Formats: sequence, structure tokens, C-alpha cells
Amino acid sequence: MSHQPQSPFDLTSAEFLRDPYPIYASLRRDLPVCWDNRLGYWFVTRYADVHALLRDHRLSSNSLGDWIGRLPTAEQPAAQPLREILTNRIVLTDSPDHRRIRSLMQLAFTPRRVELMRQVIQTYLDELLHKAESAGNVELISQVADPLPAHVIASMLGLPPEDHHRFKNWTDEIYSFMGVSAEPLTQRARRATEAAKQLREYLAALFAQIRARPRDDLLSGMVAAEEEGAKLSQTELFSNVVGMINAAHETTTNLIGNTILNLLRNPDQWQALVADPSLAESTVEEGLRYESPIQVVARRTLEPIEVAGITVPANQPIALGLASANRDEGFFSNPERFDIRRTDNKHVAFGGGQHFCLGAALGRLEGQIALATISRRWPKLQLADSQVQWRPFPVFRGLAALRLSLQ
Repeated sequence: MSHQPQSPFDLTSAEFLRDPYPIYASLRRDLPVCWDNRLGYWFVTRYADVHALLRDHRLSSNSLGDWIGRLPTAEQPAAQPLREILTNRIVLTDSPDHRRIRSLMQLAFTPRRVELMRQVIQTYLDELLHKAESAGNVELISQVADPLPAHVIASMLGLPPEDHHRFKNWTDEIYSFMGVSAEPLTQRARRATEAAKQLREYLAALFAQIRARPRDDLLSGMVAAEEEGAKLSQTELFSNVVGMINAAHETTTNLIGNTILNLLRNPDQWQALVADPSLAESTVEEGLRYESPIQVVARRTLEPIEVAGITVPANQPIALGLASANRDEGFFSNPERFDIRRTDNKHVAFGGGQHFCLGAALGRLEGQIALATISRRWPKLQLADSQVQWRPFPVFRGLAALRLSLQ
């Protein structure tokens, strides 16, 4: 490689986890395209470049080999169950496989099916808020933001309600392997592989029950598609059920928690929402932009690509900085201000192009209902602790906990 600008920052450091945005700003200004030696990725941070590359067919989303290939050769055979549970996951595939799998899975997220979940969301949210009030102390993530999307996606799929948290634990371990962390990759891979084994065993038993007695739910439809053979392979069935559970859960949990945090850190914005809960829709969009639940997405170059005057060679891993793009002063007016009345908010929090998030409409609806309901029910809400702890995986920007006071 001729000219290879190097990132000087550690994107796994405690400083970065606390507040990545000054580092993103520095990269946008001085190194908008650079090689990160710690991550082993090219990193792109400006809005115009990220927006264009999300739609560029010279990039591949098939990055599973990158993750498995980073493991020591001796560790790779043991990780085979993990490879299988990730093979042909929709976010890791290119067309024509991507088009085939997406055409089936998007049936879960039609406008009609999403709208039918409105009452399910509202009823369960009211129950969660009542329980939190009764407990006296509110910890938003464990009591509201985490269980709500888990319940919703499980309801859509037809998963047993009592197993929601088992799924969350398993999929957390699998996604931690694919994230960025100071923890050694080998350790994460071993835990993720064990989770993949347990998850596959559980799903195999569940799918056997469905084959014996089909139901009127999404899982039954996916199992039927797998039985037909041409629409969905068995590996794809396992992989994409797991992917759907995690994506629908992780992003929405982070969206609700991050947005409530930023509302309460900006009391004028919280009071505006309390006064007018119809602002929940634009508040969700600003929450997605300002503290993006997914900070980066991974791709691989299929041929040399010039970005911001730098040529990234073919067959190189490249990370597109969604969160950095969403704070780009070259595109957004006053991007460091959290403004729930912001208009023309063309953020890239849900990606773009053929890989635009399938569950975006569902996540938006859950966020809107949660913010409108919480602002009506708890108008005097305040932070109980000014210090917050972020989860240690910077690919997913989310809080470990958020303690609140109802006053």
C-alpha cells in the first residue's frame, strides 16, 4: 500500500467508551479515511463518504470470514458452531443470497404487521412501568428498555415468553465476538461458541415442535420456507432467527436508554417532550442521530476504491462510522446539540442501500411509544446518578444501567 494514513487512537479505551465523539471529530477533520492497526480496519468517518459507501456495490457485506480468520489457526475448528450460527445471516450476505433471504424476512416487518404490534407494545410497556414504580427505584435498562423489545420480537416470532432472557444472554455473547473490545478475541470466541451450541440445541427442539404442530406465527412461516428447500437452508434458518432476535432487541434497547439519558441531560428538551408528547417521533430520530445505537458497520472492498483522496486497496476490511457521520458538521447544522425539534434529519443510524435495517419501522414505533408514555407518566423524571456506565463494546453504543428518580 502506498499512502496509508494511520489512526493514532485506541477505539477500545475507557476514554473512548465514555465519549467517542471528540475522537470522531478529530478523525473527520484530519484523517477522514485511515487505517486502524488495533482493529485491523480502514475507518471512514465523514457523512458524505459513509452515505455513498453504504450504497456502493464495490463493497461486500460478507465479513464473517474476517472475524473467524482473526482467530489463531488452532482455535478455528472449535469455533465451527459459531461460524454456522452466523453463516448467511442477512447482514453478512451479498445478493443474490441477500435478496432471497431478505424477501422472506421482510414479511415480518410489513407496515401492517408492525402496526398490529402497537397494542402489544403499549400494554407491555404499561406493565413494565407499573412494576418499576412499585419497586420504588427505577433502573431503566433492566426494568424497561431491555425487556420491552425482547418481549415484542418474541411475540412476533412466537417464542416462549419465559425464555426471552436466555435468548438475550446467548445472542449477547455471539455479538460480543463480532464487536470491538479490549478483551482478547479468543476468549470472546470461546464464550460465543458455547452460546451458539446451546442456542442451536434449543432452536432445533423448538423447530421440531413447530414441524409437528405448525402455528400461525413468523417462526412457523420460516420453518415452512426451510422445508421447501429453495427459499431458506437449515443453516440460514438458524442464523437469521438468531440475527432477527438480536438486531430487534439490541438496537431498540440502546435507542430508548440513550435517548432518555440525553433528554434528561438536556432538561429543556425533556420539558419540551413532556409538554408535547407528539414530539416523540422527532425525538426518536434525534436520538438515533445523536447517540447512534450501532456505531459502525463492517464491509470489505471488492476492488480498489478511492475515498476522500485515499485509495483503499481491494480485499480490505473497512468500517463505516455511522455515529461519526451523524455528528458531521459538514452535513448537520450544530450537530453537537441534542435538538428534538430538528428537521430534515437524514441520519444513517439504520444504514442504507440494500442493507437498510429491516426492523427500522418496528424500532421507531417502540421508541416513539416508550418516549411518549414515559414523558406522560413520569413528567418529573431525573437522573439519579450523573455518572453512567457504557457497555464495553463500542460497535453497539448502549448503557449498562440508567438509574432514575421519579421525584
